[in-house]
Amino acid sequence: MFERCLYFNVNSLARTLNRQWDQAYAQLGLTSQQAYVLRAVLTHFGLNHQVLARELNLEKSTVSRIVDQLELKGFVTRKHDDAHDARLVKVAPTPKAFALHADIENIETVLYHQLSSSIGSEALKNIVTELRQFQLSLHSE
Repeated sequence: MFERCLYFNVNSLARTLNRQWDQAYAQLGLTSQQAYVLRAVLTHFGLNHQVLARELNLEKSTVSRIVDQLELKGFVTRKHDDAHDARLVKVAPTPKAFALHADIENIETVLYHQLSSSIGSEALKNIVTELRQFQLSLHSE
């Protein structure tokens, strides 16, 4: 029925992966979106909401909501970047976040190996590469 529909198939796959990723990160008390924002903050200290939104391809309001949740859980703090503009805020990881960094990376490794064993590592690599290139081509139009 939807064999030729990219929209349906990509979204169906995304829903399936979201369930798997959310289940995997639940053991840390995180959603997959929270884990990816936290990974970005742990990797590149002091990112602001705008950069996080661009890097993760999310709306700034979504990033702000996720950062709010992570802040309530004690994983990040916000630091004002400009005394004259309260909107310019950098997100910094807390010691509690650093303590989870290895666990987050381990979960990502396990998920990667699960997919690799399911479809093959070369196929997975090719799919990810093609999807990233396709995404970039859509942004350049």
